[in-house]
Amino acid sequence: MIRLFAGFRAKIKQQCKILGVPLRIQCYFPFFLIYYLHLALALECTGNEDCSARWPEAFCVRGRCKCPADTVRKTSPSRGWICLAVLDASTGQIGSALTCPLPFGAGYGVIRREGSRPVYCASRQTAKSQNNGSTSACPHGYECIPGHGIPLPLDGVCCPNQETSCSQPIFEHEDGILNRWAWDGNGCHELSWNPARPSTANNFLTKEQCESYCVHDSL
Repeated sequence: MIRLFAGFRAKIKQQCKILGVPLRIQCYFPFFLIYYLHLALALECTGNEDCSARWPEAFCVRGRCKCPADTVRKTSPSRGWICLAVLDASTGQIGSALTCPLPFGAGYGVIRREGSRPVYCASRQTAKSQNNGSTSACPHGYECIPGHGIPLPLDGVCCPNQETSCSQPIFEHEDGILNRWAWDGNGCHELSWNPARPSTANNFLTKEQCESYCVHDSL
C-alpha cells in the first residue's frame, strides 16, 4: 500500500507540472481524492510496476494484478496473491497439480508433509476461518495454497507462508543451472540453483521479489 501511495503521489506531481498547476493544495487535493477512491474500490494496482514488484512479470489490468504466461494466480493468506507455476522448472513440462509458489517451478518439494503424505487443506474454508479469526487448517508457519484444477473440498496443500519462506535454509548447488535469489537474514544474494535437487522456499526469482517477501521482516 505504501508503494501504491508513493506511486499515486509521483504521478499527480508529474501531471501538475505538465499542466502548470502549483504543487500545493490545488495539486494535492486531487491526489488525496484519487488515493482514497483507490482504497474505497480496493484496487490492487495503478500500473504494471505495482504488480511486478510483488511477482516478476505480473501486470496490472483494470486495477487488478494478473499473472504472467504459464502461471495461474492463486490466493495466499500471507501475500494476498501469488503466481503458481504450471511448468516444472527441471523438465519444462506440465508440473504437479499440487505445488507451492516457491521455489518457482519446483514448489511441490516444499509441501508440508506428515510422513510421505502431503498435508491437504480446503482453501475456501481456510480463508473463511481466517476472516473469523479462527485457526487455519495448516500448522503454524504454513498456509493453504489451492492446486491446479483440484476439486473441493480439499483443493490445496499447506505451503510455507511469507515469514517461513524467508527463514528457511538456503540451498545453493554447485551444479546449478538457474540463477535465483535467497534471503540470508541481512539481505538478498544471488545463488545457483538446480531445480532437480532438494531446496527450500527461500528461493526467489529476482532480487526485487526476495526483498518484497523478506525485507519488511528485518525492519
